[in-house]
Amino acid sequence: MIYAVGGLFLVTMICLPGMVQNWLMERSPPKPGQGLWFWLSLFILIVGFGLGLGEFVILAFVVAWCVVWAWRLRGRWIACLPLTILLVFLIGHSQGYKPYGSPSRIDNRPLLTHPLEVDHLEEPNIVVATDGSRHALKGVAFRADLFQLPPSEQRRMVDRLGTPLRFQGDDGCPSGFVTEHRNHYFCGNSFFPTFFPQALPTHTKLDLAESMTGLTVPKLAE
Repeated sequence: MIYAVGGLFLVTMICLPGMVQNWLMERSPPKPGQGLWFWLSLFILIVGFGLGLGEFVILAFVVAWCVVWAWRLRGRWIACLPLTILLVFLIGHSQGYKPYGSPSRIDNRPLLTHPLEVDHLEEPNIVVATDGSRHALKGVAFRADLFQLPPSEQRRMVDRLGTPLRFQGDDGCPSGFVTEHRNHYFCGNSFFPTFFPQALPTHTKLDLAESMTGLTVPKLAE
């Protein structure tokens, strides 16, 4: 039943804009030169996507089109339709129902009870914490080129934002350690990663070696 309702909603969202546009066009015939507005706004939309401004550009695109339609239909009752669409769109966007955009996040740390912070890496598989303690990861070894880097660059390789990586021992993890891993989300609309909008957690528990994928290689049994 849930999938049927979701499918019907998606079909409606795909078909409804075209139906509404045709209905408005029949009651408000285009005037000379108005086609230029469409192509110009479409060009700005494409350029905005290329510059990585997708969320802002889509919001501005919808607002501009609704305002233009309302202005063209001024003095008639159907002018309320684009204004209503605009109001619903803005309210939905502010509450997390985004056709495209970044998700709302909530910092769910701390996830660890007695965390340590990574200071630097040593051969072959040693993580040195800021308190000076040394911890060997099971089953992996670090890439040899990492040891040519200063500690600050090593930490940048571990976390590209330079945020201190926190970890602690955990016998349930293959490497023997667990970490607070930053989550990455493709999009923040209402369909991913859940149908209804909600604040998404910034971090989750993950095996320390797995969180360093790309920096490690399998360690051969001695």
